[in-house]
Amino acid sequence: MLNQLRPAPSPHNRFINRRTCSSIAKPFGANDNDFLIEGLLQTAARIRAFETALRKYAGCNETLTADKLTVEQNHNVKRYSEAVQDLRVWDAMDAIDAFFDVASFSRADTSVSAAEVSVFLSLLNPVTPMLAARYGAFFFGAGWRPGLDGGTIRPSTGLRKPVDFPLFSDPIPEAFIEAYERRFRQVRPNS
Repeated sequence: MLNQLRPAPSPHNRFINRRTCSSIAKPFGANDNDFLIEGLLQTAARIRAFETALRKYAGCNETLTADKLTVEQNHNVKRYSEAVQDLRVWDAMDAIDAFFDVASFSRADTSVSAAEVSVFLSLLNPVTPMLAARYGAFFFGAGWRPGLDGGTIRPSTGLRKPVDFPLFSDPIPEAFIEAYERRFRQVRPNS
């Protein structure tokens, strides 16, 4: 029954919720667990890609510009907002992925829009609030608050120190992967 309610897979990674949902053990006694270890590994890699992209611009105020969002980015924010309002979690995750894929900070651009960074962190905030708060305060100061408009965002003034906090996206320990494999991949004999 759960598989009938699950939306069809999309081309974008299901990155954020996998880490949270990986703790769910065969819901309702079903043998099919949607949160396979491969997806969890993809999630960790995707979050690491987010952080690597953000850290690339750490300490460089001159690389942050006060530009507005592009039409495509505004479209992805609208998709995200509608999905969240309608409680369509997977569609919201797809919108976050799509926003990241077209963001200047995810490519090797020489300058990055402060609005892009702030709105991206705001998209992540409901599902990874610690990550969003850390990077929001780092780029925009302690007064940064999540918001999807992105119109009045300015980078913090003065020189920023290098990022001094650890990566949020720690690698998944081998022991966890082995324990997961034993727990979820064992075949139960038919009674």
